[in-house]
Amino acid sequence: LESNIFTKSELEKAYVKLASLVETVKQKDYSNMLPEENILYIYNVLVNDHSFTYVDSSDFIIDALNTNTFDCSTGSLLILIISQEMGWPVYVVKSRNHFFIRWEEFKYTFNFDITRGVFLSNYYYKIDDNLHQESISNGIYLANLTTEEILASQYECIANYYWYVLKDTETALLYFNKSIELNSKDPVIYNNLGYFNEFLYKYGIAIHYYNKVIDL
Repeated sequence: LESNIFTKSELEKAYVKLASLVETVKQKDYSNMLPEENILYIYNVLVNDHSFTYVDSSDFIIDALNTNTFDCSTGSLLILIISQEMGWPVYVVKSRNHFFIRWEEFKYTFNFDITRGVFLSNYYYKIDDNLHQESISNGIYLANLTTEEILASQYECIANYYWYVLKDTETALLYFNKSIELNSKDPVIYNNLGYFNEFLYKYGIAIHYYNKVIDL
């Protein structure tokens, strides 16, 4: 998804870094470790061994790998990618504007927040982000994200990049629409589309998307 934004050398550098991270994690013996310890090991590989640091905004996984930085989204994606290579039942979860990861295997489940480096309960996110129970029950928040929903979030990041950085609103709209096609129940995407159309003075369309947020 990010190949149109980064150069070939930047992409290759990121892939080499990712392969190195995966190889490091694979060399560990997990036979006597709990799942929580498995996730903590990935976190320590990132933060302690490779000096990854948290920043407020690091929207792209390529940039995160090349700069050794992460935010809640890219950090969670890094743990997800590495965990998938290990065959572990790990998912990315969204709580309003925040992402974290979840280990879920049958009834054994826990959440890990990479921005804080701690395990947190669903109840914590419900209270901290003021989530309504209805939105949780409807799978809008605190549900395991599907591959399509993760891609939708990445399309939204690309749309914002074309809008804010490149000032290319036409291409930005294409990516916003791709995002909605993949995830039609994310109020954050609709809210951004409302703001985007308001920026373009298309107030009727903006109101339509803001109403979508209210409906969800």
